[in-house]
Amino acid sequence: MKFIHTADWHLGRSLNEYPLLEDQIYWLNGLEQLLREQKPEALVIAGDVYDRGIPPVEAVTLLDQTLTRFARELGVKVLVIAGNHDNGARLSFGSRLYQESGLYVAGAPEKEIRQVRFERQQTTFWLLPYFTPAQLRPLFPEQEIGSYQQGFEALMAYNRQFVRPGEKNVLVAHGFFQYLRQGHSGDELLFSDSELSVGGADLIDLHPADWFDYVALGHLHAPQVLGDGRFRYSGSMLKYSVSEALQKKGVNLVELTGEGLQVQRIELPSLRNLRVVTGSLEQILEANRRQPDTGDYVFANLTQEGGVLNPMGRLREVFPCLLGIEFLSRKREEQGRMYLQDRAEDPYVFRTSAEIWEPDAPPEDDMPQGGRRKKKAKTPVELFADFYQLLKEEPLPENRRKLIEQAEHQARLEENGIEEGGTRL
Repeated sequence: MKFIHTADWHLGRSLNEYPLLEDQIYWLNGLEQLLREQKPEALVIAGDVYDRGIPPVEAVTLLDQTLTRFARELGVKVLVIAGNHDNGARLSFGSRLYQESGLYVAGAPEKEIRQVRFERQQTTFWLLPYFTPAQLRPLFPEQEIGSYQQGFEALMAYNRQFVRPGEKNVLVAHGFFQYLRQGHSGDELLFSDSELSVGGADLIDLHPADWFDYVALGHLHAPQVLGDGRFRYSGSMLKYSVSEALQKKGVNLVELTGEGLQVQRIELPSLRNLRVVTGSLEQILEANRRQPDTGDYVFANLTQEGGVLNPMGRLREVFPCLLGIEFLSRKREEQGRMYLQDRAEDPYVFRTSAEIWEPDAPPEDDMPQGGRRKKKAKTPVELFADFYQLLKEEPLPENRRKLIEQAEHQARLEENGIEEGGTRL
């Protein structure tokens, strides 16, 4: 059984003010060429077909034309599930008629997961669209479904009874999944700015799906492999945020044979790349003179600390698809301000005493009565050195440290009304 796994098309999306429809058409043409070359039995789209629940007309037309060509002209079975960006009811409208042409769409979760069986290949695909605990509670009234994990476990336990012995099984799902080990939180997953989990509440452990031969996942835009290699995110069609600039986009070509699982990662060409350029304004302009821009989407990180006259205008002259700019020095300043704000809320910071008592510490022999141990607070000079390190990304030089020490000493004298030399003002 050979099939192609893709996800997160986000048809109708824009990148800042730039509509991406032309880029998406170009990518889909590349996918069509791959289908003609590889001749897979199925194309799997693991959710987020559209970028929003009510997509623009152009996106709906593009999907209609694309899937019609794939299913009718190429004879490829197309299996689609709804993602969190899709409206499941709209996406699956007419799905019972579509399947006569080889298009299978699952828009809403069901207690018995929708199955598409390829009899000759003895392989069954299980189409599980994006779900929330609230959607599953009516399906399992006798069980407590208070979390995504409980809902997923209930679905897996119930549907295990429908497995045909000796056949291959593929799960298609959309969500925030990880193959968790004991004490593991899923922190190693790669995220983009547009697809983040809030607090990990929707994190789902894939262990209950161990009985599948392959799990085709959608939602996270970076292609990645979980567990023993059977659980995979294909990643998004295009680079949809600056945080994805270094990612390589493509699809997974999957083959299930008697010998096991084979997965080949295939990159597909894009009309425009998304890249980040870093340096002073003059360095970036000079680099572009040596190697002119070809129309890529570009985000510029500017390194100079002083003011720059009209940087956006000057950069747009050479980068017509400029996404934006950021002054790294200002970013570090903001990080420094946030650092000092956080430290200001620490009870051990900005104390005039060289040492303070730390409450709720375990008793030790050298502690006074009450079981509190001494903890040294950072001095203003040490705090400034931390701030300097964060801002400049280098240690505070010794000559500057001495200047800060002198200024701090003078300020302390003035605060206490004492002149230099010990005379009280």
